[in-house]
Amino acid sequence: VAKFVQRAKRETPAADDATILEAYLASGYDATAALAALASAAPKAPWTPGDAAAFERAVAEHGDDVAKLCAAMGHKPRREVVSRYFRSVHAVGEDKDVDDKAAGAAGDARRA
Repeated sequence: VAKFVQRAKRETPAADDATILEAYLASGYDATAALAALASAAPKAPWTPGDAAAFERAVAEHGDDVAKLCAAMGHKPRREVVSRYFRSVHAVGEDKDVDDKAAGAAGDARRA
C-alpha cells in the first residue's frame, strides 16, 4: 500500500493521502484502475510558459529518454509529460509534411 501511495503521489500530485487510499479501496486494490480514476478526477494544472520552456530544454538535452524528461519535469505527472512529448513530436512531423508537400508543389509548378 505504501508503494502505491508513493506512486500515486508522483503521478497525481494534487491528490491527498485519503483520496488516494479511497481510490485504491474502491478499485478493489487494483493499482492501474485506481491511478486511472485519480488521473481522470484530478484537475490538470496548466502548462505555464516557464513549464513549456523547461520542457523544450529537457527535450533538447535528453531527446526521447522519457525517464529523464519526467525527472526534469518532476512537478508534472508522468502522463502529462509523455502526452506533451508525443503531441509535440507529432505536431513537428505534421508541419514537416506540410512543408514538404508545399515544396513539392512549388517544384512541380516550376517544372510545368
